[in-house]
Amino acid sequence: MQAVDDVEAIVVPPERIRVLFVADAELGERILRALMLRRVALIEMGFGGPVLIGPPRSPDVTRLSGFLGRNSIPFRVFDPDEDADASSLLARYAPKPAELPIVIMPDGTVLRNPTDQELARALGLVATNLRSEPYDVAIVGAGPAGLATAVYAASEASRSSCSKRAPSADRLARARGSKTVSAFPQDFRQALMARAFTQAQKFGAQFSLSTEVNRLDCITEWSGTDPTLILELNDGRRVRARTVVVATGAHYRRPEIPNLTQFEAAEYRTGPRQSRPALPRR
Repeated sequence: MQAVDDVEAIVVPPERIRVLFVADAELGERILRALMLRRVALIEMGFGGPVLIGPPRSPDVTRLSGFLGRNSIPFRVFDPDEDADASSLLARYAPKPAELPIVIMPDGTVLRNPTDQELARALGLVATNLRSEPYDVAIVGAGPAGLATAVYAASEASRSSCSKRAPSADRLARARGSKTVSAFPQDFRQALMARAFTQAQKFGAQFSLSTEVNRLDCITEWSGTDPTLILELNDGRRVRARTVVVATGAHYRRPEIPNLTQFEAAEYRTGPRQSRPALPRR
């Protein structure tokens, strides 16, 4: 922020804000609405988030744009063929085609063609301080069902003055290019999920997006007097929870077509849709 005159500010720690949200529902709703409208405005302007530099029709630009859009992160895309500054940045930071696109973070960090998880870590979306003690509820999947579960679990915990939080791991193991089937329009669905995500955070839920769960160990171990289940994450960490909810949704099977990925990227390489090479017959 930049003040143009003398101001008086009150600093309130996040923990006290959450207590206020629960204690005064009307005030909490007003603050949340203001924060959500602010985020919507930032997304519409593409202001305050990462900057992607690369051909807009490239598969990796599309992949990273989709990841940022799904997680309601404001971003901008610059085409080096149309923007001289973007072209000079590519020549400086990514001279090799395999390094495209580059992502410039708000703090100035430059990522060269990052994976979704690498970008999530740079954005702070991957939890780094998971509890060693068991969680009440661990939710695998941060889609509509997983977010709804997180809202209800965290709100019940806050009502009972319980300090244990419910983590949600977004298992991004879907095939590249797959679409989520939904009964809602895309913009309405995204707004609904953004609201659920904010509500869950309001009640103290802890999220670790783009964190894949490799295994669920159903052989319970005993912690004190309560049995706990174990989730093994792809980065080697283990999460213990008394209850595990699996809400990963549908996994789309891909057709067994040789060299399918080259046809998925054909529009970027060859131009208009009609010039795509024909798919081989089986």
